[in-house]
Amino acid sequence: MKLFTNWIELNVLLPLPSKGEGAVLESNKSEYCRQASLLFKGGIEGGFNLKAFSIIETITAMALLTITFGIAMSTFDMIYNTDNIEIATNAQLTLKQIIAETQQDKTYYDETIKRNGFTIEKTVQPYTKFSKDNNLIHLQVIATIIEQEKTIATINKLIEQ
Repeated sequence: MKLFTNWIELNVLLPLPSKGEGAVLESNKSEYCRQASLLFKGGIEGGFNLKAFSIIETITAMALLTITFGIAMSTFDMIYNTDNIEIATNAQLTLKQIIAETQQDKTYYDETIKRNGFTIEKTVQPYTKFSKDNNLIHLQVIATIIEQEKTIATINKLIEQ
């Protein structure tokens, strides 16, 4: 499809009548306008059609672009943080193992344990929220990474003594 770069090319395709032919100009005015409109609408071979975008189309395109970008970024973030999920799961399993050992051995005292690359702080306190004469113990275990000293997981549990 050929695009016209200036009015001279258009005038060669649809020549205007000369000034001496004024009556011809009036009689051919509607035909000239029809041919010119067909030319601009792409009706005549070699014509072109200029399309504009409305504000609705622009907003829709921006919304789709934003949604696509958001999905891509969340996928990238999930892939990037996969190692953190594995470490957190490992820490949770280690803490549950410490709680099970504490209940089995009945070692209800504060201690610091180093296991599986974690430093685990075990804190034992009497639970006195309901009444002072109950036999409940609040056991809190916190796992931190040894190298980073960053808290990864915490578990609180009430144990009957």
